[in-house]
Amino acid sequence: MSPAAISRLETASRTSPRSGAPNVRALCSYYGLGARTTERPVPLAKEGAQPGWWQRYDLESPTATYLDLETAALSIDEFETSVVPGLLQTFDYAETILAPLRQNLPATQPAETVESRIQRQRILRDDSALIFHAAIDESVLHQVIGSREILQDQLVHIKKVAVESSNATIQVLPLATYVHSGLNGPFSILQFSEDLMPPAVYTEGQLGQLFEGDPREVEGTRSAFTHLSTGALSPEESLRLIDDRIRALSLKFKEKIMTELKIDRNALAWRIASRSGGGNCVEVAKSDNLIAFRNSKRPKGEMILYTQPEFAAFLDGAKKGEFDDLLD
Repeated sequence: MSPAAISRLETASRTSPRSGAPNVRALCSYYGLGARTTERPVPLAKEGAQPGWWQRYDLESPTATYLDLETAALSIDEFETSVVPGLLQTFDYAETILAPLRQNLPATQPAETVESRIQRQRILRDDSALIFHAAIDESVLHQVIGSREILQDQLVHIKKVAVESSNATIQVLPLATYVHSGLNGPFSILQFSEDLMPPAVYTEGQLGQLFEGDPREVEGTRSAFTHLSTGALSPEESLRLIDDRIRALSLKFKEKIMTELKIDRNALAWRIASRSGGGNCVEVAKSDNLIAFRNSKRPKGEMILYTQPEFAAFLDGAKKGEFDDLLD
């Protein structure tokens, strides 16, 4: 390779994704590096030649940059003060909070931003190498975004991730902690492989998105997150607090429904298990957003009402055999 070609590669004035690996090998040879050292950056060059899944979306440039970094990160420590972290948001929750923030964007961009935010969550799967640690201010659990139903579904989703994802840790900073190291606002710390790049801090606010790689700033932010996670409830305590909030939202929702709607039990399509054999059994029916239960032998007796997320959680537990011991 000629000196002129080497110069173009060094100054990034020549780019060809398909020839990334050969170019890396050529540069290493030019620098006199050994075979072992040469092969270390080759996989990175090959990976960099592959288009990111988010590139098919019409996203703002800073958002696309963040997704580049997020996908490459080995760990993310995130603190949020007013909304649920993006990696934990449901579609309805994300759509609601992004709508007023993207009013000046092209018509299709807000929807694509929401969809890309949901797609991001694939990196929380158990086969992912990412380690995600979120510290969330308790006020987020009380901030009704869109509706109580949307917030309740969102909290149920957070609980599901906390329980089922082995690479996600979720902590809640209680309201009683008035003064803490996160008062300056939310942030994320992204840690990468040493071969790739140094760690970076990401923040987002009224004036836009900011990436900071200064080692002193990164270390100061890391220290702040350590203090926040130390002062937060443990993951187990946080899960119980989220559970309490879900139950409180369910109770308020059911009280609202019972106040605004007079349920006509005779108009409901009651169903009974096919294996009941005509004996004493529980009947179930759907009424708007509630699931109603009653004793088949006492059709005019008291009904028990559950929200759909509550009923879904019960069915999921039953399918997993969590209640089998009750039949012993």
